[in-house]
Amino acid sequence: MIHDATLDRTTTGTGPVRARTLAELRAVRLKDRDGAVLEESVPTLDQVVRLAVLGRRQMLLEIKTDERRQRYPGIEEKVFEVLDRQGFTASRW
Repeated sequence: MIHDATLDRTTTGTGPVRARTLAELRAVRLKDRDGAVLEESVPTLDQVVRLAVLGRRQMLLEIKTDERRQRYPGIEEKVFEVLDRQGFTASRW
């Protein structure tokens, strides 16, 4: 789960996020606002949603388009699968 389309600004990696496998994304480290390298890797949506559920937090998810402003095929369904799997439902709140 990352806001930027590329890894360059916020991680130790380079290039487009979509060109990397999950294993490759786990190998890069996040940077703080000052550019210092952290021990944390790019979290998955599953990990972030799990934290929200455990902390009884609400989330506002923004689903981005690609560099051509095209939707990623099936992205909404995949996001709902994660929310369902993690028990993040409106009835909990």
